[in-house]
Amino acid sequence: MGIFELVSAILLILSCVFIVVIVFFQGGSKGGMSQTITGQSSDNYYQRNMGRSKEMKLKKMTAVAAVIFFVVAIAVNVITVHFPDGFGR
Repeated sequence: MGIFELVSAILLILSCVFIVVIVFFQGGSKGGMSQTITGQSSDNYYQRNMGRSKEMKLKKMTAVAAVIFFVVAIAVNVITVHFPDGFGR
């Protein structure tokens, strides 16, 4: 196992664990279809300032971790297909 495989495996494992932990910290969505049916307004102070809230920060961190996971997974796949024996062998 080369250094690239080791580093990419560690990055994949860390991003997977990070995604799981962050998703557990996120709260469930409240309302959903019942808000749509009853016509409740979502234009309140909390909704307008959601970008600065803890929930929005968790959503952004989840998206970043997911992008890192997919980029590393695709890079590992492409590199192992084009270089099956490794870089320096």
